[in-house]
Amino acid sequence: MRRTACAALACALTGLACAQTGCTDPREAELAQELVSLQESRTAKTSFEAMRREADASGEEVAGLEREIEALRPQLDLAQAAVASAEDAYRAELDRNAALNAAIAEGQGRIRAAAERQGALEQELTIARGRAQTFKDQAAVLVKQLRPDDPEWALRLHMQTLREFLGLVGQTWPRDPVLSQVARDALPGDDIAATVRGAELAGRVRDRVTEIYGLEDKVQAGETPAVAAEPGRS
Repeated sequence: MRRTACAALACALTGLACAQTGCTDPREAELAQELVSLQESRTAKTSFEAMRREADASGEEVAGLEREIEALRPQLDLAQAAVASAEDAYRAELDRNAALNAAIAEGQGRIRAAAERQGALEQELTIARGRAQTFKDQAAVLVKQLRPDDPEWALRLHMQTLREFLGLVGQTWPRDPVLSQVARDALPGDDIAATVRGAELAGRVRDRVTEIYGLEDKVQAGETPAVAAEPGRS
């Protein structure tokens, strides 16, 4: 558009010059046309040079941007390395958390198993303590029942009960040194002596099961088993 305007201006000037001089020669008109062509070429050359300078400036700008990018590249590399390190640390933390969760789950499982085992042991202990309490109470009753001054029929009945009781003691605690020994002790042949000895053995059973199972002893301090002394013979 700019070139067209310049050409039009040149034509106008040429036409004006011809009008003022009154030239009508074809040669002069041809020269005027060449002048217009030269003016258009000069205008095009000027525009091209301007575009070239603009392109050179753009190239320098691009080169400057490339230099800035190259200057920023080490920082970019450092940032990328930091990101990679952070990702590795994150994955390691995920693995550590997974391992901790697995360890926690295993620990909880062991706690549950231990609690179940403890409950079973407590139940077994309760049963064993109940059985021991029964033996202790029966032994305490025998201590009181085995009296040398009882009638002969009562002595024989109590001694039979004692022998059965000591047999059960031996079957229940075969590995206990005290109770197994008590169960194996032989009773004297004399009824009175056997009664006294039987009361002693029943007292040892009572005291031993009390000690093993932590049972509360009902015999008060200073109290002796109710075993009467052997009466004098008349």
